[in-house]
Amino acid sequence: MEFIDGDSKVNAFVKINEHIHGFANVMYIREDGLLAPYFPDFMVKIGSNLFLVETKAERDMNNINVKQKRLATIDWIEKVNELKQEDKMNCTWNYVLLGESTFYGMSEKGATTQEILEYARLTKAKIKGTLGDYTGIREY
Repeated sequence: MEFIDGDSKVNAFVKINEHIHGFANVMYIREDGLLAPYFPDFMVKIGSNLFLVETKAERDMNNINVKQKRLATIDWIEKVNELKQEDKMNCTWNYVLLGESTFYGMSEKGATTQEILEYARLTKAKIKGTLGDYTGIREY
């Protein structure tokens, strides 16, 4: 939070609180097959981009529940981005899963918040390991 607060290009950011920010509730299917709520850690607005950011210790990046949350959140983000501009704060919404080694490695080299978030931004193509991001073909 101190890093983001010190970046003059960041328009706004907030730590998501599940009791206050109910709109950020993403339902996902846990490893045990049950439906569960998930609230990403932060919202960061830079220009016309709004990033939902989940921060994780490196050891947790490949946890099955983290993977399930990634897929559910990408679906949720796609639905938000289909809304009218005024209904999505005139922003393009993005999802970022930010591991500690990526954050510290890039920030120590002078990367900006936007550069870090763009680098760690997730799409279905990235999650599935396909070329959809490069070909422009939407992944389902």
